[in-house]
Amino acid sequence: MLQAVEEHLEHEERAAAPTAPTQRARARRVVALLCVIAAYIAVGAVVYGAVELREEKEAARDARVEIAMLRAKYDISDADWRDISRVAPARVACGRCDGDAGSICAGAKGCVWRFSMASFFVATTISTVGYGSFAPSTSLGKALVAVLGVPGLVVVGWFMAEIAALVQAALDAAAQAKEPRRRAAIRGAVCLSGPATVAVFAAYVVRDTGWTFGNAAYFSFVTLSTIGYGDFVPDDPKFWNMFFVFVSLAVVAANLGVAADLWEPLLGVAHRAVVRPVFEFGRRGGG
Repeated sequence: MLQAVEEHLEHEERAAAPTAPTQRARARRVVALLCVIAAYIAVGAVVYGAVELREEKEAARDARVEIAMLRAKYDISDADWRDISRVAPARVACGRCDGDAGSICAGAKGCVWRFSMASFFVATTISTVGYGSFAPSTSLGKALVAVLGVPGLVVVGWFMAEIAALVQAALDAAAQAKEPRRRAAIRGAVCLSGPATVAVFAAYVVRDTGWTFGNAAYFSFVTLSTIGYGDFVPDDPKFWNMFFVFVSLAVVAANLGVAADLWEPLLGVAHRAVVRPVFEFGRRGGG
């Protein structure tokens, strides 16, 4: 009788316990979060364009006027100016109308804060890569880093947590099915995903920028690891640059999932190899 009551209580506890999300549900959540991130980047790019673009155009116009005065003063020819600009490029094309150095025209051609670059800035901000190749100059733009950055960091953190959970769920499923080879294959594939991602994107960067493969691989690793030094950054980032940023985050999250799976066995090994011998040695010495 007592055993029947205990079995009934265990059955009720299992029924009341929250069920873990399935892998399919997690995958749908990852896709939904990617859509949210993409929309967030687009909205952030529009906002930053509205905030920063006008001041950038005015600064470029002032620079063009000053350059025109200096060229007239020192009689610098067009050919000489092209040589100077090649050595020390200046961002003076933003908002320029044809043939009028002191004008400001509509559009963002030649501007840093055009939509593609603003999207790149938002993506590298919420991913914590933060190359630092350009940054807001207005007070409002600087304040928006916190206003837009904090919610973006939360969404990106959630995205990474879901990726890590997906990998852990796949490893747990392999363990429960007693398929050690499948589990080892998952671990190996995830561990190799980092070097493979760096190599593939480095090859793309070489084709897109003309950098050496070494510099491209260095840039790819700095992005993958979210170090983001900023000494190598494409002058005109494309969609694939932003795509790689979030592929990098997914790769890092997947490796964290594998690390979590290995953490408990590694702690056990450390305990047997280090902690227990030290404890036993101290006990014998104290005795």
